[in-house]
Amino acid sequence: MILADDSADFIVERIGADKKLEVSTAFDDLLKGEGTCTYGSADIDGAIVLAESITVANPLAEVLLFTGKKYLNPGGVTVVDVARPEEWNVAIHNVRATMDEGYYTYAVDIACYGMDKQVQVNCYIEIDEYTDPVQMGKVVKLNDDIIHTIEFKTGAADNVKDRVSEFTSVRISVQENDSFQEDNSFVLYGGMKPTLKIQYYSAKPNTFFSAAFMIVASSLNSRWDIDIDEVRGDSPAAISGYDFYVYEDKAPATLPKDGVVFLVNPSALPADVEARLSEPKTGEKFTLAPGVPHELMNFINFGNIIVSNYRAINIGGQSDFEPIMYCAGEPVFVAKNTPDSKIAIMSFSVNYSDISMQWEFPGLIYNMFEFYLPSTFTKYVFNVNESITLKARGTNLKIKGVNLEQNISETPYTMILKKVGTYTTTQDTLLMRDVRESFYVKVPDDESNIKIVIDVLQNSVIKTIVSDTFDDLLLYFAIVLVTLLFAEWWLQSRTRI
Repeated sequence: MILADDSADFIVERIGADKKLEVSTAFDDLLKGEGTCTYGSADIDGAIVLAESITVANPLAEVLLFTGKKYLNPGGVTVVDVARPEEWNVAIHNVRATMDEGYYTYAVDIACYGMDKQVQVNCYIEIDEYTDPVQMGKVVKLNDDIIHTIEFKTGAADNVKDRVSEFTSVRISVQENDSFQEDNSFVLYGGMKPTLKIQYYSAKPNTFFSAAFMIVASSLNSRWDIDIDEVRGDSPAAISGYDFYVYEDKAPATLPKDGVVFLVNPSALPADVEARLSEPKTGEKFTLAPGVPHELMNFINFGNIIVSNYRAINIGGQSDFEPIMYCAGEPVFVAKNTPDSKIAIMSFSVNYSDISMQWEFPGLIYNMFEFYLPSTFTKYVFNVNESITLKARGTNLKIKGVNLEQNISETPYTMILKKVGTYTTTQDTLLMRDVRESFYVKVPDDESNIKIVIDVLQNSVIKTIVSDTFDDLLLYFAIVLVTLLFAEWWLQSRTRI
């Protein structure tokens, strides 16, 4: 049996001693070509478990692990070192962007494995399509097997035009003819986060919504730039140009078509909404109860929410609305999410409920962002073979990258990417067309360290000790022969007396 490290796919085959050379030669050919190898980390633990199950059935089987890693305790596995002594590798492990007095500083984690090396590190910053890129460089001495952190501070640039307060991408690279080229560059995205525009319209704006929006904007600031406009009842409310509309107490005559609409305690609904409201119902205390399980209600405890005034929502049997909250057995919160209509209706006021005094209120607003306006992806850097989940806030989601171009019809969509490089998603949204976002897939850190030494190979192969039946028969046969010879000698000695 052989196992191949440094590959997301491992090869398992039962072989005899006569085939070991043949398989080793074939495997060497695989390493020289593209084959099925990737730049990700292999599931060696899973392979060892599989190997152990086979050695239980065949204790004479030998397990070979072809790898460039060193194992101090291979635990029953024959480790075949495929590394070349002369190999060395410069690796850019990570790049981080932080704001320093309004300008970006980029911290770069970089190492050289196999030798001490002085290298030139280049920093290439794309601002936008209208601005010339900023280029910086630095020479650094790298000590063998040590990760160094260097910084590019744009705020300290001599030229004012080289001071960076926003960016679309940052490419860090080294020009070295080392043994492994795929980790000689690194691209960081996320310097210009997508902007979400919110309109909050109310005849009497209250602090509950303002506080909830501030909390949500703060919690999502790594993914969105959230811009909030507050419009009072004596000014006209906009019905276009925003990603998220909140209308409190009064709904517009015509609903916006380009964003998410949240109607709070409306006295009547627009004619183009397939729902109707009852007359107000009052009481001392009504406790909310759940409707259909829904993402909008994640982590919300309905037993904590009490209202004293509400209107029932009649959604009919053919509506796309889903009843999510009930009060006295009647729907008071409904929502729908279709490609051309994203609406939620809450038919009670925060002023006649204790929801605004509970954490459930900002939690509800947060859930609305996550449900109606999800981030396409949650971070800008992934490792090869890491699971990536894509979500769409619009339609026609596409992803394009290294040897990949794919249309995604249903989200969330989870995929695994095996190639290093930049991947770009595009989608249409209600507000704007062709929204483009990019992320980078890099080599895992341990795979860049070509001189890594691992103490123990986990889940070591433990072979079952069984007696060899053939050897046992030989032993029994020898005992019988000796006994017979002794008996014959004794009988012959007796006849001579």
